[in-house]
Amino acid sequence: MSFHYLIRFTNPLFHKKLFNGSMKSIMDINEYYKKYNYIDYFIKFESLSSSLINLFERIKLPLNKNDLNNTKPINKSNRFSKIDDYYDKETRGMVKHYDALIFNLHKY
Repeated sequence: MSFHYLIRFTNPLFHKKLFNGSMKSIMDINEYYKKYNYIDYFIKFESLSSSLINLFERIKLPLNKNDLNNTKPINKSNRFSKIDDYYDKETRGMVKHYDALIFNLHKY
């Protein structure tokens, strides 16, 4: 997942660094991301309303917060609400290890 994340959200001119074996640690990956990332802001689905409010404030666009907060989700999925419902201890550790970049960037 972190690899696909880097492919999608970093400058393609430098993707060769993802394949040449030069990144040996999470610190190397974090440095690559800081240097070549081109996304200024992410909207997190888990906190959609507050993410949208923050985005609109950052780009100085008007937004009626009451309308946004009172809007009901459409086609909301019925997924489990806790990570424990998806993964056991071993697989949680694997996901956290292999997707450390995403966990760190988005404070999961």
